[in-house]
Formats: sequence, C-alpha cells, structure tokens
Amino acid sequence: MTTDDSVADLARLGDELPLAHQRVLGSLEAATRRHEQATAARAQAMRADQQRAVALARNRSAQQVIEFGGYVRDNTETATNSAVDDVLATAEYVQLGHLELPGHALGVNEDLELPWVVPLLGRSNLVVFGGDDQARSIVHRVVLAALTGTAPGQLDVIGHDPHLRGWLAPFSGLKDALDGSLYVVSSADDLDKTLDRLIADVQRVTDTMRGSEPTLLDYRRTVGYPAERLQLVVLLDYPIGVTDTMHRKVTTLARVGPAAGICLVVVSGNDTRGGSEGAPQPDRARELHDFGEIIDQRSALRWSRYPHCSAHLSAPTVDEVIKAVADLTARMRTAGGPQVDFVDVEDLNDRWTRSSAEGITFALGRAGRDLVEVRFGDEREQRHNALVTGAVGQGKSNLLKVIIHSLSQRYSPAEVQMYLLDFKDGVSLYPYTSTPHSPDFLPHARVLGLESDRDFGLAVLQEIDAERVRRAAVIKPYGDNIARYRHQVPAATMPRIVLMIDEFQRLFEPGDDAIAGQAAQLLEGLARLGRAYGIHVLLASQSISGISALMARESGLYGQFPIRIGLKNSPQESVATMSVGNDGPARLRHRGEAVINLDYGSLGANRTVTIASAQDDILDSLRHTWWELARDTCPAPAVFDGARLLRPADAVPSIRRLRAARLTAQSGAPSAVIGMPISVSAVPATVTFTAEPGRNLAVLGAGEKLDQLGAAPGETAANHAIGVLQTAALSLALQHPAGDARFVSIELLDDSTASRNNMGPWHHLMARIGFPVDIIDRNGILNFLQEQADAIAEADPAGPATYILAFGLDRIGRLDTPDAFANTPAEVLRAVLRDGPTKSVHVLGWWANTATYQAHLGFAGDGMVDVMVFLRVDQSAVHDFLGPFVTWTVRDNRALWTDRTQLPEPTVLVPFSPVGDQDARVITTAEWGP
Repeated sequence: MTTDDSVADLARLGDELPLAHQRVLGSLEAATRRHEQATAARAQAMRADQQRAVALARNRSAQQVIEFGGYVRDNTETATNSAVDDVLATAEYVQLGHLELPGHALGVNEDLELPWVVPLLGRSNLVVFGGDDQARSIVHRVVLAALTGTAPGQLDVIGHDPHLRGWLAPFSGLKDALDGSLYVVSSADDLDKTLDRLIADVQRVTDTMRGSEPTLLDYRRTVGYPAERLQLVVLLDYPIGVTDTMHRKVTTLARVGPAAGICLVVVSGNDTRGGSEGAPQPDRARELHDFGEIIDQRSALRWSRYPHCSAHLSAPTVDEVIKAVADLTARMRTAGGPQVDFVDVEDLNDRWTRSSAEGITFALGRAGRDLVEVRFGDEREQRHNALVTGAVGQGKSNLLKVIIHSLSQRYSPAEVQMYLLDFKDGVSLYPYTSTPHSPDFLPHARVLGLESDRDFGLAVLQEIDAERVRRAAVIKPYGDNIARYRHQVPAATMPRIVLMIDEFQRLFEPGDDAIAGQAAQLLEGLARLGRAYGIHVLLASQSISGISALMARESGLYGQFPIRIGLKNSPQESVATMSVGNDGPARLRHRGEAVINLDYGSLGANRTVTIASAQDDILDSLRHTWWELARDTCPAPAVFDGARLLRPADAVPSIRRLRAARLTAQSGAPSAVIGMPISVSAVPATVTFTAEPGRNLAVLGAGEKLDQLGAAPGETAANHAIGVLQTAALSLALQHPAGDARFVSIELLDDSTASRNNMGPWHHLMARIGFPVDIIDRNGILNFLQEQADAIAEADPAGPATYILAFGLDRIGRLDTPDAFANTPAEVLRAVLRDGPTKSVHVLGWWANTATYQAHLGFAGDGMVDVMVFLRVDQSAVHDFLGPFVTWTVRDNRALWTDRTQLPEPTVLVPFSPVGDQDARVITTAEWGP
C-alpha cells in the first residue's frame, strides 16, 4: 500500500471517528437511561416495600400497644382490687388515676391511656410535692384506696398535721369502728413519740419474723393469717416542726418501714422550713427520693417513674370519702380477726405427760408461726404470777378457758390443782362441775366459785394460805421450795396450785372494809410467798385502773405480777395493766388478740399474740376424758354458787350424817341445819339444841325482797325466814327416828305468803316423815303460850323434845297488855324462852321487825336466845344486838348467823329457801337407814 492510500485511509477514518464516538456516546446514554430507569424502578419498588413494611410494623406496634394497654389494665385490676373478704387482703398497689402518652410518640394515631398505679403498703413510700388543693386530693385518694383495698380493720392511719389543715377529717368515722384506726397529732412532741413507737413496731415485727421472710406481707402469707398491723403514716407539710433528730427517724422509717408493714405518705409544700426554731432547712423531703415514689405537681402532675407521661388524678369528693368510710366502718364492726384453733397450740394426744416439779407451762396462742407459752415457777426467770385484763367482749373468758384446758391437758390432777373463782356471772365455770344431766367435772378443780361473793373469795384465800403454811412445814426439812422437795422426795405428791380469780377487783370493793383489807393482805402474801410452795396466782379483770393505787399502796400486790397479758382495752386501762407509757393493748384491733409482756409491763417487752379459740365441743370432750380417767381418784370440786337458792334437798347429805351420828351415839342433842356458811369446806351451818338455857333460835328481818305491792318478785318462793324454819324442822325431825319429838307451828302469815312459800306442802312433808305438825293460829296463840309455860314448869328434862316454830311472830303485835291477874303475854313468852330449853322445849321463831322482837324479850332478854339469824336487817340494827365492830351489808340470798356460845364471831351464810316439790321427792325417797 502506498503512502497516498494510507493518508486516504487515515482521512476516511478521521471522518468516521466522530460518527463512532457519537454512536458510543449514544450507546452510553442509552445504557445510562436504562440503568437510571431500572434504578428508579427498583427504588420505587423498594420504597413501596418499605412503605408496606412500615405500615405493617406500625400496625403491629399499634396492636402491641393496644394489647399492652389491655394487659396493664388487667393487671391493674388484679393488683388494686384484692378480695377484701380475705383477711390477708392488702393494698400493695393503689390506682390514683390514669397516665397519658401522645400517640405520635409511639407512631400510633391515638394517645395511649394507662392506669396510674403506684406501689404502696408493704412495697414503698410516697412523696408528694406541690400545691395544697391537689395534694389534698392525692392524700384522700391514697388513703381511701389503701383502706378499701385492705381487709377491714387491718390498717391504721396515722397523721401529722402541723398546720391543722384537717385533711384527714373525712376519715374520722374510722374511730367509731375501732379505736386507734385513725390517730392524728399536730405537735412536734407528739410526732416524736409517734415516730419512736413506729420504730419500736419495726423492731417488734422484725423480731416476730426472725428473718424467715423478707417482708411482713410475705410473712403473713406464709403463716396464713394477718400477723401484726399495717400502718399508713401521713406526714403533712413536711418538714414543718421536724427536727434533725426526728428527720433521721423519718428517714429510717422510710428505709425499713415498708418491709415491716409501715408506709409513709409525705406531703411537702413550698414552705420548706423545719426544725424546732422554724429556721430555713434543706428540702428534707427530697432526701426520701431513694425510698419511695415521687409525685411532683408543682407545675404539671408527673410521676417520677414515667416523667414523659402526663398524670391525671381521679380525686374523690369529700362526700364520697365520707360515704366510703361509713361503708368501711360498717364492715370493720363485723370483720373477724385472725383465728388460731386450740388444736393448733395443744397436742390432744399428749395427755398428762408432764411433771410440775420444776414449774408449769401453758399455751396461749401464736405470734406468727411461733407457739406462745407462759411458764410459772421458773426459779431462774422468777415469773410466778400473771395479771390479765381486757375490755368487755374482747375474749377474756376465752383466754382463761384456754389456760385452764392447756394446763389440764398437760398435767394430771396429781400435778396441778386449780381454785377457780368468778366474781362476774359464773357462766364460764358451770361446765366444770357436775350436774344432774352431766355428772362429769373438771378433776383438776378443787374449788369452783360460781358468782362468788367477797366472803367466799376471802374464805378461799384463807384456805390456800393455810395450805401454804402446811406445805412450808412439809418442805422445810428438804430446802426452801417445792422443786427441791420434789427432787429429794420423788414419790411425794404435791401438786402446783393455780388460783384464778376473774374480776378480782370486786374483792376490794368498796375498798375500805375488813374484807378488802384481809383480801389484799392474803393475796399479796400468796403472790409473794406462795411461789416457793408451788402456789401461783392469776388475776383477771376488765378494769384495774380504779384499784391499782390501792393495790400498790396497801399491799404491794401489783409488783408481784411480772407477767402481764392485756387484751384490747382503753388507753387508761392498758397503761394501768402494763406500765407508764405502754398502751399496747389499746392499739390492738381484734377480739382475741393480746399483748403479752413478761417484764412487768416494760414497753420494749410487748409481744402481740393471737389467743387460741377455745372450741367448746373439743374442750367438752377433753374434760369428759379427763373425768373418766380420774373419777375414782379425784373428788368433785367444792362448788359455791352465790346466786343459787339453797334448797332443803341440799341438806339431805348433812342430815343423813347427823342422823347417823345420833344413832351411833345413842344420845346427844339434835342439830338443826339452817344454811351453808360461805366457806370452802361446805360444812353446813347447824344449831345444836342442847338442854341448856338460851338454846333458842331467832330469825330477824324481812325474809324476802318485796315490791311496792307487797308481793315477792319472780315465780320462785324465796322467803328465807320461812325456808330456814322449815328446813330446821325437817332436819330435827329426821334426827328423832324414835318419834320422840313434838312439832308445833305458830302461823301468823297471811294466806298469800303462806301459799307462795308452800306452808301446806311443808305440813304434808312433815307428816310423811312421821311428825305431823300441831298448828296454832292467831286466836290460839296466847292460850298455847300459857299452857306451854305451865307445862314447862312441871316437865321432865329427859322427856320428849318440843320444837315451837313461830312464823311471823311480830305480827301478833305488842304483848304488854296485862290480863286480870296483871300478867302480860310477853312475860309468858319470856318464860317459855327462858325456861324451855332446859326442859327440851325450844323456840325457833321469825320476827320480821327487830323492834317488836326487842319489845317481846324486854330489857331482861339477854341470855334467852343464843342463836340469831339476821336477814334484811341493816347494819345499825345489827350493831344494837352484836356491838359496833360487826360488818354486815344486806344482800339477796345471804344471812348473818351468830351463836353466842358456839361461834367465835358472826358468820355469813346462804340461808335455805322454802320447801318445793322437788325437795319433797328427794327427802321422801332418800335412804335414811334405821
């Protein structure tokens, strides 16, 4: 190829190069466009996918938010609506209103609304900052929610209101249901005392749990009943009036209180001054941040846990609070407290296995999971006696039953004996004695005082003191106490003695007489000295505040009782039971709860106990079993029923013994049974009619209590003057088996009195036992007396006995009108009284009017009548007969008996009532022997 050809080719290529370049650029542009179109298509597809994914995500998120909101509401319902019928129900969480979160923040269309629930009782504290109006509403909402969400009666509200705002006033109705359910103080001193008590409560609760559970709520659920109290403490205008020391106490409570069931609600306003001088202080409420929930409503209402949510309070009106409190108090009045069964504290299969040589122990109930027992006779601890108090209806009788049956289950009658006195109504002791329908009795009981009176109480103290003296003589060669004696003489029988007196304060009423003085002296001696000889005293009462000073001053009795058991009572009685400053029993809330203190009532020694429930069916079965085991070796207890009428049939055993004694001796004077002395021995009061001057009987005073119309109240005849004479005649007749006695009845009674008091049936009964009665009426009395006086003058002293019974002798009037021979009927009566006994003629007469009696006997009457029974005769009249040093008070079913030659001093007795149908059946069917 030539050069020209090469040039030509180059020229041609030069012309084609732009075209080629153009084609390449076109291809690139086309490729770029296609790429951009593809990229745009892919981007559009991706955006569409993204939009679909976002939409799906938003839908899923919205659904989850909705589901979460429902979950929150469901759980809120569960957490804040506990079954208040459950005794363990507790407002651990309370709902204050609702929280709102804008929907756009969550990518949803609607704003989110959730319940506003805060932890409270047992969980946390609450600190509120801000203005007064809304702060008050928050307080109302919190307190009301806490009360209504907790089992009725389980929560106390305590307030400090230094500015006397009265924010807690709508809750004052709580006081009507349970004392102490609402307690508000305003002074700094009172707040300081309250903080000290709360800190002591924390310590007590901690001791009760003993580290077994982290919180009181956990502990309550574990043991299955509401041990201890829950407390909501509302501190308004904090820290007004709060010193540095007090603030440290508040901080301590904020830290440890919730675990012990104590929750603080602290309200702090704009005024942050505190201290005793009111000087500016740091915002102390903020120092509580770490121990509770914070609600700040100074600008907008916010809960510190979720500050991005706006909070909305559901505030109750004052009227709504008052109505809700009224409903709550109604439930509180009927709410039952915790219960522990007797079988939970006493093993029914472990019977009589314990020895009392070193002391005795009985169960009371439970404190949490712990069995609570009390021990008498421990020489190391020196706790030998107990004092029990409790207001009416708080379970004192139940507590005493638990003690009695716990001791009786653990120890045999050879190890423990009981002297049980009831100065109330005696109902609780009736099951322990045999009755015609139930022959079993409590074999451990030696004495049962049913409706005891002071005379019998004194007699029991004298009996036990005599036993103390006897034991001292027995023990002395072996040491100085029962434990050493039992150790050295293991075969010896010397049971511990428990003296239990319910409503013992009545022994000291009126407080300034001989019985009160003797009772105080004997009780103090038994409480102080009896311990060495196995004698222990348990005194119980509803009220001792009125006699505590007397006890301390007169005898030092109070200091002999280190064990103090206080059921719910007034603050005054609680302090009287425990010690100054210790009102623990007043702060109990439920029947059957008690504060037990083993250190003379020292405040730090309180322990709250749930007393076991004495189930009657179980206890009845136990007593029957004990009786079956001991019936052949244990005598029935001596029973004194101060209100029961003494029936003539009750005299049958005594008359049988008197009859047998006369038959055995073939001689001896008969004795009339006239009543029952108020003593432990139950030996009847008898009057022996020997052939000696003065052996006559005068019954003086009204025989029954009459109403304004002159009729005896009630349906049962109870003219004791008639009853004494009827029973005396029956007992005398049955001591003359040979029939060598005559009975004459001078009857001056009106028909109504004679009928109501069964004079006709008495005549019939006397005839059935072989001694028909000669009846002398008003018209024949003067002739009879003259004939009797003439016969006495000529009678043989060894002849048959004559018993003249005069019913209502004062109704004949004065006997000083002379006859034609200047003799007066009074002189004839005096001759019979003076000369009759030496000829075996004895007068047993009733004068309702003592002045008439004195007129009949005249100034020379001394020595004519040795035996007198005073019924409704006032003390001044008794002094006329017996001198100024005799103490006597007119009482129903009581008489004062004196025998100038046989008794060292006048004696109170229960007189017999008139004969009834049952008495007649018993006497006529009894086995009297030959």
